[in-house]
Amino acid sequence: MDKKKKMIIGGVILVAIVAAVGICMYLRSPQFLAGKGEGNATGKTAITMMQDMYGESKLEAERYLKSLKDFPYVILRPTGVYGPREKDYFVMAQSIKQHVDFSVGYRPQEITFIYVEDLVQAVFSAMVKDVIGREFFISDGNVYHSTEFSDLIRTELGHPFMLRIKAPVWFLRVVCAINGSFSTWRGRTTTLNRDKFHILCQRNWQCDIQPAVKELDFRPEYPLARGVKETIAWYKKEGWL
Repeated sequence: MDKKKKMIIGGVILVAIVAAVGICMYLRSPQFLAGKGEGNATGKTAITMMQDMYGESKLEAERYLKSLKDFPYVILRPTGVYGPREKDYFVMAQSIKQHVDFSVGYRPQEITFIYVEDLVQAVFSAMVKDVIGREFFISDGNVYHSTEFSDLIRTELGHPFMLRIKAPVWFLRVVCAINGSFSTWRGRTTTLNRDKFHILCQRNWQCDIQPAVKELDFRPEYPLARGVKETIAWYKKEGWL
């Protein structure tokens, strides 16, 4: 069984399990709404485009979910999820502690985030509201420049000397291709691979959370500054940093 089929089956199994409690809460990232290249992802005018194997499998599972007659579901599409125990953004914090802030692409980037506790709030809000068959984007409601996240991390780490390094997109493509091939040869997974490249090269990740605010009474409590402060404090307390 190939990787794509396993991902689709995993999504379907998740649907079946959660449905046992009366409603299916299906969470998926909005990456399949992004265009190719240094494009934009937005919750207002996006066109559905499959970007990687992960996104394609999620999209197929979502289509299956919608095809079920009278099946109670709600789809939540959180943007960049961060918080305690999260490992992808932790790599950034680790790099900044080592005095390097590495980014890709020279065009300005606008992105959105959601702290894990706010995401949990959204899930529970959707469970108790009489809302069925709807899809919602979830973020803290703000749009940030790409350097804001790294600047906040640096502040919480005590303002260490930091060298900002920007690499062209083609460099990221090469690194992802080489790293992906090497990890496959070794039989290990890696966060940098050909599939991940399509996500990382997107410039703008924006979304409209007003439907969630109005229909789910979603009220995010963690703007980026507060969320990063608590996240870095947790990393320090647990010895990650």
